[in-house]
Amino acid sequence: MQHPRCLKCGYSLMKNGACPNHRCDNYPHPEHGVTLADMEEVYPRLTLFDGRQWGEWRLQAENLTLQHPHYEIDLENISDSAKMLDWIFQLEHKTWATEKVLADLLSAFDDIFKPQANLCSMGGSKTIEPKKFLLQRIKPAADSTGKRSRTMK
Repeated sequence: MQHPRCLKCGYSLMKNGACPNHRCDNYPHPEHGVTLADMEEVYPRLTLFDGRQWGEWRLQAENLTLQHPHYEIDLENISDSAKMLDWIFQLEHKTWATEKVLADLLSAFDDIFKPQANLCSMGGSKTIEPKKFLLQRIKPAADSTGKRSRTMK
């Protein structure tokens, strides 16, 4: 089942139909009268799930990868901030990696890993066991066929 996406930026929409991409015109910006507290209450955080998208980046929960039409990132290999940063700079040199592609990748990494909390708090480096970390965030959810699939919370 395809999850609804923002027509402007391609991000998967929140359950209430709002766009979670703060760089998108469809995002409910505070200057439009919505405060951060309102957003937390009215626009609950979008959970991670198989097929969730950040622009052209798509989460594949089944094999723990982040896929782009030109590239695939094995999330199980990101155990610290240096490995995450390596991916960012490796992709920065690709001719197809536009500013939007890189910004969407940063948003995906932020949503998936919460790096400031889990990889580099207060300037200090932390290490995680990526597969265990990711699987702890995945809960089974029934898909449209009744089979169990993984949804990341």
